[in-house]
Amino acid sequence: MNSQSPPKIVSLIFFVYRRFHYILAPLLTYSKQKIANTRFEHFPPNALPDEIGGSSSPSMQSLADHGFSVVDYLVSPKTMPSIIPVVVYLVNRSTSEKAILSAMCVELHGVLKLMSVFIEYTTRFSDDTWISTNNNIEATAFKPVPNCETLRFAGLNDLNLIHSLHQHIVNKYARKRRKVLPEPGREIEEFESRSTNR
Repeated sequence: MNSQSPPKIVSLIFFVYRRFHYILAPLLTYSKQKIANTRFEHFPPNALPDEIGGSSSPSMQSLADHGFSVVDYLVSPKTMPSIIPVVVYLVNRSTSEKAILSAMCVELHGVLKLMSVFIEYTTRFSDDTWISTNNNIEATAFKPVPNCETLRFAGLNDLNLIHSLHQHIVNKYARKRRKVLPEPGREIEEFESRSTNR
């Protein structure tokens, strides 16, 4: 029985996260800052928690309903023991938008359990300006991008609403600017360049 019980440190992580998130947040931010300085590797989606790992998961279904398709599932090298940061990179070529689903997972007996998940919608324009909308409740791990306007709706979990807010902002303030996306096959190259150089 005891051998099947979660290790005490993992139980403590979940306890602290659920009840005192402001204590755990600096640890997750530290992990994300490590992500910003590393290259990403492909990660098998079938190894992800059900909440984000399959096309039938609520998050992935919501994104698919809005025209987003997965380019790749990415993971950075381990930055903290048992903590696995995963990024799902998606594009919508009909609207020239990108979405990044960022998940912090904990590895328990070889199985990943979801700790937190955030979404970022991004639109880039031909003049190399950006508009980004996310629901991250922590400070971003990445350096600010020049000419990027970022709006954060901390703790808002409705992906549909966040996407609607992003589109409203883009339509109101950047209606006349031409949207651009990376060429097919070069999406991850741009993402890594943005992540490490911003």
